[in-house]
Amino acid sequence: MLKATFDGNYRKKDTGKLMSRYVVSGTKEELEKYAASQGNFLRVDEKKGPLYFSQDFLGKSVPLGFTQDGRVYADTSEMENAASVAARFGGNLGQAIADAAAAKFLGLTAGNTTAATVAVDDAPESVSASAEGDDLTAH
Repeated sequence: MLKATFDGNYRKKDTGKLMSRYVVSGTKEELEKYAASQGNFLRVDEKKGPLYFSQDFLGKSVPLGFTQDGRVYADTSEMENAASVAARFGGNLGQAIADAAAAKFLGLTAGNTTAATVAVDDAPESVSASAEGDDLTAH
């Protein structure tokens, strides 16, 4: 399957709009079809291969497809499906689904879904509360 892998961002000179650049990979036949679909707009990095551009960040990698008339599109259906499921369930489950989908979309690995880690070396081993629930004592 034809795939686009994120290769960086840049700003368009004329508008200043942020653009995302992707390197396209696939079989020889898929790459030939991609090149033909781009015509004069085809851009190729000599070291990396053909490029795909988007006004939106589409994730670390995204499948590419062809419309019936041969135009290329980024297949974002996996992310759209995850967003739909997260919205349907809502609450903690919906948030967990959204978090997992976002981590995959951003290319984060399991257990590495945050940018910062809170140090807990100085935390007490346990905390107990009085019967009234307002007096916490560290142990």
